[in-house]
Amino acid sequence: MIRLSERFPEMILASQSPARRSILEKEGVKVTVMATGTDEACTITDPVERVRHLALRKLHTFLSLHPSPSLPVLASDTLVSLDGNFLGKAKDWSAAESQLTLLSGRRHMVESGWALYHDGMIESGADVAYVTFRELTEADIRRYLDTDEWKGAAGSYRIQGSGAFLVRSVKGDKDTVIGLPLFALRAAFS
Repeated sequence: MIRLSERFPEMILASQSPARRSILEKEGVKVTVMATGTDEACTITDPVERVRHLALRKLHTFLSLHPSPSLPVLASDTLVSLDGNFLGKAKDWSAAESQLTLLSGRRHMVESGWALYHDGMIESGADVAYVTFRELTEADIRRYLDTDEWKGAAGSYRIQGSGAFLVRSVKGDKDTVIGLPLFALRAAFS
């Protein structure tokens, strides 16, 4: 499978996520960040369709603001789901504590959707990874929350940082959990 940079050496990332930018840069892609601030409210209940839809919405928002981009444009969205419920970005410390307590010792899904504009076309897709948390003590949760990494993260954790200690195992693409399904993107353009 080819590296994404072989097909897209340079692109615009329609997201302010440093993690997504880092994934692309490690892949050898030169990245220009141009976030859209798109409304993420959505009534779609299927998590995979929801992230794909939201990634497409972000891309369409970008294209409405910049109708003729000179580079490929990538948008993405990530959700955490457990028992049919979505765990979004916690609004405060207490909500983040509740989310991590809920995830403790359990397996949940992380869905990441992507939408890419290139050569006058739009392509999109999504991927799912399964994450199992360790049994967490109250002290474990407080220690993690004190890092402030939970802020702005779906499910109140970031696996690529200190949040790695929360996780027992990942089944699937770890980059999907981080926020950009790199393996799925490579496969789509190989």
